[in-house]
Amino acid sequence: MKQDITGAVSVADLDTYRDVPVNNILETVKGTIPGLNIGGITSAGAVGAISIRGQNSISASSNAPLIVLDGAIYSGSLTDISPFDIQSFTVLKDASAAAIYGSRSANGVILIETKGGTGIGGKPKFNVEFDYGISNQLKPLATYGPEGFVKRLLDVRRALNEEADPNKIAIYLQPEEQKNYEATPDHKPTTPRNPVDLLVQPAYNRKASISVSNKTSNTSYYISTTLTDQHGVVLGDNFKHLSTRVNIASDLTDWFNISLKNSYNLQDFSGAAAPIYWGSQFSPWASVYNEDGSYKEFPQTTTSFISPFWGMATDNKDIRNDLNSIVSATVKIPWVQGLSYQVNFGNTLRWNNTQNWYDKNSTTTGEGYNGYGSGTSDRNYDMLLDNMIHYNHTFLDKHRVNLTLLYSREHNTLERTTISGQDFENQSLGYYGLRNGQIQKVTTSASEVNSLGQMARLTYSYSSRYTMTGTIRRDGYSEFSKNKKWGTFPSIGVNWNITGENFMKEISQIDHLALRVSYGTRGNQSISPYSTLARVSTGN
Repeated sequence: MKQDITGAVSVADLDTYRDVPVNNILETVKGTIPGLNIGGITSAGAVGAISIRGQNSISASSNAPLIVLDGAIYSGSLTDISPFDIQSFTVLKDASAAAIYGSRSANGVILIETKGGTGIGGKPKFNVEFDYGISNQLKPLATYGPEGFVKRLLDVRRALNEEADPNKIAIYLQPEEQKNYEATPDHKPTTPRNPVDLLVQPAYNRKASISVSNKTSNTSYYISTTLTDQHGVVLGDNFKHLSTRVNIASDLTDWFNISLKNSYNLQDFSGAAAPIYWGSQFSPWASVYNEDGSYKEFPQTTTSFISPFWGMATDNKDIRNDLNSIVSATVKIPWVQGLSYQVNFGNTLRWNNTQNWYDKNSTTTGEGYNGYGSGTSDRNYDMLLDNMIHYNHTFLDKHRVNLTLLYSREHNTLERTTISGQDFENQSLGYYGLRNGQIQKVTTSASEVNSLGQMARLTYSYSSRYTMTGTIRRDGYSEFSKNKKWGTFPSIGVNWNITGENFMKEISQIDHLALRVSYGTRGNQSISPYSTLARVSTGN
């Protein structure tokens, strides 16, 4: 109950913003929860950086909060979770509220619950939504234009004590610029007034979602699919996303409940985004294209300016997959009122594939290496097993006790392979011909991380006015140093629900007033695998 909370907890008001088209849940809650900081994004499919109450470490590998999805720790991206599927979004800010997650909670905790089954009079409920929106640059990069370009050229020459005659502009230009400048009597520019426009594209966001759900006396289900197609303002910045979810819950008996929550996500970030800032360096009289329609490497003759199109990969693929499954079972002990046992078993498998190819005839990288290609494949597996005992009972109508005991185990493995090839006599197969490169390189890596945790939390509330919560958690983590594998994290919090006092009953202007005080310690697991071990290296 809200009046019994002793820590700093905020729940997002999702219903108010349900009809606002967004790509991820962070766009929905941004600016609505005190203490939750969400950064901006600059590319399609991106997620803003998250922090709770600021940065908590200057050396940790991450300051991002812990994500708990449907009761299980989740290490994937928030773009994987369709905003249409989210039922609630809760932020735990202080040590008392987040203490149950021990060394994982140093940066705060975000709790996300997905939707369950609902029906209409026992019949399935269907929901279909389509969204379409357009985007624009908030502040387009400004350029000189032809007149400003000429003025700057003359100003620079004067500053260098060189001739600066407005009637001799042509001889001050590079050969390619000079040719185009003199091609027409009015010196018509060959590039747009703002050449940055060459590197932008129409930006839009299309999203379609369909779901069906139902709930009977014993069973409920929720099934959904969401498709997203997003184009950013920068040329080549594209993102596609397929998200599917199946949530099923069933009361097999009046004392045994089981639920299964599965999701699969396919994200496609393929496409090489243009280096838009290079566009401002185009001359008004540059030659962007060759006669055959390909991009010219040096649009203005001078080798000091390379076409931004030559900075883009010839071919790029970036495919990311995420398969998540959470199985939960709850057993209510029939002969002890309020006592139950719950087990959560979560599995997440992520596999990603990235490919890049740089042709030697159309890219700077490919030209430098006589053709260059690279690829990375990785496979990441997360396993979580939580065993919990809950006891919740009210004595004599005023004394309420809530006890939670936890034993948790986590396991993570990562395998990664990176390949590259360069110096090609024949480029016809592109990336798929890396074996033909005269220089080849293969790099492999792997890591394994394990952790154990035990936790006890006791909450006592008297008459829903005075509440005290004490928590202690002990964590063991394989990445901690040899003599510091275990850490203990206690916390305590008290809450005085002032509105429950008799002297507040006549004050109708205040519907809820409480005084909360909490203290606790938290750990931090945000260190890279094996970083606490001494390393041996060799060199020439």
